[in-house]
Amino acid sequence: MPTFSANISMLFQEYPFQARFEKARSAGFDFVECMFPYQETKASLEKRLDENQLSMAMFNAPPGIWERGERGLAAIEQYRNRFKESIFEALEYANQLKCKKIHVMAGSIEQSNDLCFSDQAFIENIRYAADQFAPYGICVLIEPLNRRDNPNYYLSDFHRAVELIDKIQRNNVKLQFDFYHAQIIHGDVSTLFERYFSYVGHIQIAGIPERGEPSFGELNYNYVFKLIDQKDYQGEVGCEYRPATTTEAGLGWLTNQQKIS
Repeated sequence: MPTFSANISMLFQEYPFQARFEKARSAGFDFVECMFPYQETKASLEKRLDENQLSMAMFNAPPGIWERGERGLAAIEQYRNRFKESIFEALEYANQLKCKKIHVMAGSIEQSNDLCFSDQAFIENIRYAADQFAPYGICVLIEPLNRRDNPNYYLSDFHRAVELIDKIQRNNVKLQFDFYHAQIIHGDVSTLFERYFSYVGHIQIAGIPERGEPSFGELNYNYVFKLIDQKDYQGEVGCEYRPATTTEAGLGWLTNQQKIS
């Protein structure tokens, strides 16, 4: 059975953020991940991890100003300096929390503003992040997001993501393979996963199309989990979904996986 990581930005939202660590441990998780840890101090997060004997699997680098629609800085030509500042902050958190995987978001641009995407900026910025992280054994993740949920996002194609990784030419740059996004963007996700498995640094899951529990929707996750095991994937599988009711009420799928294993 894969090793699952509870995304506590989306799971256990019925509890305050600091309480979600204990809830994740009580539900049987050894790993947690989150979107953005920066609203909490590094020391308080480290304490919660240690108290609950949890490891931080991954989190995102600062995305810019979320409330203004910013979804990352890496691919936006005008934000190169801001990008470097975000990487410095992410590195500080990663080192204190002993986290070895950081997702660097590419960016989103509304048609009404004067910003522009740049492939060269993205390549150079990801190289910069990779070079900053490499001495600490930290992996940079890039992730295609579907344009149904993220209509103005720079990176929305897995083939394109792999092409960019090849151009970036850094060993610690990997693909974040979210089966939810992959199914919406491309379909035929088993073939896609097998084709690009050598690029994969982290996996995430959610039911499709509502992004609920993986036990509901059009994708057979029992088959997916067997495929992940067959490929001998050594990382964590992030549970990045929106529970239909409470998180605990929807964890039957995890209990079933534990029984199967």
